[in-house]
Order: sequence, then C-alpha cells, then structure tokens
Amino acid sequence: MILPWKFETTKYNCTVFDAPGHHDFIKNMITETSQADWVVLIIDCTGGFKAGISKDGQTREHALLTFTLGVKQMICCCNKMDATTPKYSKARYNKIVKEVSSYLKKVEYNPDKISFVHISGFEGDNMIERMFTRLEVLELCQRDMLKTGFIKPVMVVTFGSTGLIAEVEPVEMHHEALQEALPGDNVGFNVKNVAVKDTKCGFVASNSKDDPANCTSPPTPTLRSDCHANLPILTFSGSQWWAMSVPE
Repeated sequence: MILPWKFETTKYNCTVFDAPGHHDFIKNMITETSQADWVVLIIDCTGGFKAGISKDGQTREHALLTFTLGVKQMICCCNKMDATTPKYSKARYNKIVKEVSSYLKKVEYNPDKISFVHISGFEGDNMIERMFTRLEVLELCQRDMLKTGFIKPVMVVTFGSTGLIAEVEPVEMHHEALQEALPGDNVGFNVKNVAVKDTKCGFVASNSKDDPANCTSPPTPTLRSDCHANLPILTFSGSQWWAMSVPE
C-alpha cells in the first residue's frame, strides 16, 4: 500500500490513497478503492492508451473494479497531454473521451456525470485548480462503515477472528501522532508482540473491555454486523496496521 496523503479544499478535507496500476498491486488497488468516496482514473493519452483500454487493459480493469466496489463518482484525468502531437491536441483528447466514455457506459457509469480533465503530470498543468474545482461539486457517499467510537495509545484491543490480544502503541494519521483517533479517520497504529503471520487483512480490532469482536468465520475485508466490529483492518506493513475508520 502507498501511504496516504492529505490535502484540503474549501469544502473537504481529503485523504488520497494511491492505487498502483501494475497487476502485481491489484490487491492494493482493491483495498484502497473499497474505502473511497470518489475515484480519480488516470488515463495515458500517449502510446499507452491503446494497451490500457484493450480487452485486458488496466484502464478497463480498474474502472470495472471501482464500480463493483461501489464507488459511483469518478473524475477521469487525461494525462500526458503535453506529449501528444501536437501538444494538448484537442482531437486526441476528444477521441480518448469518446472511447473511455463508451466503456464506462458498459460498466454502468453515466458518462454525462463524469468529469474529464486534460492534465500533464510532468508539467503540472491543471493538477491543482482544475482538479479542486471538480472535487468541490462531488458529494460524500455513504460507505459501508461504522461511524462512532475511538482508538488511542495504550488501549488493549482484541483481534477477531483469532481472539489475539495486544496493546496499541502510537496511533498515527498522515505520519502525525494522535492522542485519540475519531470516526472517519484513516489511521495507522502499532501493536506490541503481534507477528504479521498471525494476522490477515480483514481482521477486526476491538476494545477488549467493551464487547470485543468474536467472529468465528474466515476474515473478510468488509464489516460484519454479527461481529460487533470496532476497527476493520484493511492492510498492514510490518507491525503497522491501517484502518478505514474508527467505529465503536
């Protein structure tokens, strides 16, 4: 998982999760996308476009996975427009918008509600003001997560479905230590004496003193209402755990 990055618009405080496009990272893409309110689909407008939009291409694959995971709001960034012939070719842009829109419609997106933005990551063109304008008109969606409670350092948690108990060490968001994480926060936290081999993505961390999760079925990356879930674990690196939100 690529670590999250934050920025603010006049309307929203945003957390960005980079979902790598390479096939080796498809699991990471699924994990990050499952948390999203919106998705920004990056499209190569140069020679890589044909491969991306082909039958087994990653542009098609990511669009389909995004819709399947319930993210219905999308912005399409037509990247590398500075490398078209001529530079920032309107004809090239229109062709890409037409082809991508045609596929998105098959996936059941409504192309009329999707913003297409021509950008240049290399030059930085349209990367800030234009993107912020597009984000401001989007709405937060209701994701499948619990939305109350907290987690803080020194709290003792129980991991479902194993019953493993551990003490929480530092809790961080965007590399900043927190005294307490609250609902909706995308946080990472460390725990003492827990090996990665003893855990899996989808386990649920709960306050050991308050009816902790006690799932007996195999873990999944979604919340289960019968687990009295507190904190769904989406991914981890070493002893660092990343969670989607902080529920009760």
